[in-house]
Amino acid sequence: MFSSTFGRFHVFVQIAAIAIGFGQVQAYDNTLTNNLAVYWGQNQGLGQQALSTYCADANINAIHIAFANKFFATGGLPALDVSNICSISGNGAYPGTELPQCAFLGDQINTCQTSGKIITISLGGGNGAVGFDSVDQAQTFADNIWNNFLGGTSSTRPFGTAVLDGINLDIEGGTADHYADFVTKLRTYTDPAPKKYYMTASPQCAFPDQHIGDALNAVAFDAIYVQLLSPLSRSTLVYNNLCGVQAYHSNGWNYDTWDNWAKTSKNPGVKLYIGAPASQSSAGFGYVDPDTLGQIAKDTMAKYPSFGGIMLWDVSSAVANDNFHDKVKAAMAPAARRRSDGEDDDASIERRSNSFATIGVRQLKTAITSWPFSKRFEQDNSATMGSVSIHKHSDEGDDNHLSFLRRSDRFVKIVARQIKTSITSLPTSERSEDEHDGISVERRSDIFAKIAARHANDGIASEPNTIMKKRSRGDSNWPSFERRSDRFAKIAARRQERGLS
Repeated sequence: MFSSTFGRFHVFVQIAAIAIGFGQVQAYDNTLTNNLAVYWGQNQGLGQQALSTYCADANINAIHIAFANKFFATGGLPALDVSNICSISGNGAYPGTELPQCAFLGDQINTCQTSGKIITISLGGGNGAVGFDSVDQAQTFADNIWNNFLGGTSSTRPFGTAVLDGINLDIEGGTADHYADFVTKLRTYTDPAPKKYYMTASPQCAFPDQHIGDALNAVAFDAIYVQLLSPLSRSTLVYNNLCGVQAYHSNGWNYDTWDNWAKTSKNPGVKLYIGAPASQSSAGFGYVDPDTLGQIAKDTMAKYPSFGGIMLWDVSSAVANDNFHDKVKAAMAPAARRRSDGEDDDASIERRSNSFATIGVRQLKTAITSWPFSKRFEQDNSATMGSVSIHKHSDEGDDNHLSFLRRSDRFVKIVARQIKTSITSLPTSERSEDEHDGISVERRSDIFAKIAARHANDGIASEPNTIMKKRSRGDSNWPSFERRSDRFAKIAARRQERGLS
């Protein structure tokens, strides 16, 4: 059993072992289902600490800096107010602007990012002066956000040279016009960039959101933090959010509606978060205790592949409320690690594989190549791969054409997503259900190898014309595949020290 396992997974073991050598920090992974996002900046719970304090908390995965609360303030630039930490009254402003000089936060942001967290700038807020009168105005705002907070350049950057990881639209007023134009323009900067930037939004749970509902339908987002709470600053029925977490066991709960939206959105892989108050005093109503919120999260992640985790307003409230966020994270974790033996559907397998691919690419900064599969040919019993006999890869009889095709198809999809390279669907669309010949397999393997080679700047051989001429009959059923996936997931889990969906 050990030699069989080693034969199939020796490359994955090597990757995991090397990754461990890089240290215990795991890069942010948007594909997980137990991420915890928090807002920081508005001191909702009083006693707000420095950003670096919360970045030291391993349970927090994403932090939204709140808020750039005016889109066009003095000088035509955004305004920024981070309460007791960073403001123009406490830190001074760049001349002719309402952007505070808080370069000291740059080092803290860099430290947060090094620790595996993403830091975004949240735009708007409950009392924000927001909105656009025209396409040109929306595009100008995108220019300003890129230059002052993301990867551009400006003499008025509030956080100095620190580059944030994206934006969060928390729009609770104004008109719905031109937000799609804003995101579209911003993506002309972020999409070609070598750094990954995240486009996120925090709509109210009432569907569709009256302020950014049109934008959510028009452009792709990476994560949506659905506000299942009632903000203290709002009193109208629209903002009472009768669809909040307090309505979980009633008809008001509408996560299913958001999940259906996600499947047909511009990014079907978008992650949905349950947005909840971190204390009784953080919202008008909608507060539930951490065990209840954790159970809601576990139930939701078990039912919906779109689920990404929990978002809390805000982190200062969570800490003041007996570290509410840590308890919620602990309550989510068991379900994120646990997967039933029978869960072998395409989506769950692909999610696990995608998480592993992310680890490999980010930690090793190289492609996860297909050579263990594309070189697994068998002309006779003496065929070898290195010093390992091919038959040692086949002890369980699961290397026949059908199971190979399943693996190959998934790896092709994963790489296409991970490295943003377009890939032809020819091997899948032009292959009949029972066409398992070596040529068909080789085409897919070659596509994978070429993509990986381009990404890694390194050639990858794929043994042309000799792949899979024959393959022993054996167990190609889903439980066999599931066993491999389980080992695969465990390797990644050891590295991550947290669950994979």
